[in-house]
Amino acid sequence: MRTYRLFVRPAEAASPTPTNVHFSVFYPQSEKLEPLPRAGALSCLKVAEDTFIAINCGRDTQGFCYWLGKAAKAPYKAVDDWTDHSGTKIKKGDFVIDLIYWDRPSTDDPLLFEDEAKKATVHAEHVLHANVAPTAAADDRVRVSEAVVAEIEAEYEVFLNT
Repeated sequence: MRTYRLFVRPAEAASPTPTNVHFSVFYPQSEKLEPLPRAGALSCLKVAEDTFIAINCGRDTQGFCYWLGKAAKAPYKAVDDWTDHSGTKIKKGDFVIDLIYWDRPSTDDPLLFEDEAKKATVHAEHVLHANVAPTAAADDRVRVSEAVVAEIEAEYEVFLNT
């Protein structure tokens, strides 16, 4: 049996969005202790084929912290050690996701994306938000809601502070 505990520093306990939350898993002595995956790896487990996900790209020159991707299939464990296109080292057994990138056609409308038809496999740690669920827009484009962008930004801040 596993017991899950969420720890919040006392100074932040009253905050509606604490920035330093600690998640611990306590195992009985009979179970093997294993390190917990980072938040992205946990988020990736919610991803299915054709799910839109926000991929952490760091803060780019236009001020965006994510790229939009569409999962080509469910996440899976890497079968070998390798390095992805962004330089992230992936070890055998790490969760990875095959995806198709969607690009912002213009910085004038940062919520609008179009299929870039560029495929990549990324480490699950790059997942900021597991279900972006954009709405259809004109010309086979999609639009991400401002509410979801606010969630992605909040998740990016948590990523920066962990």
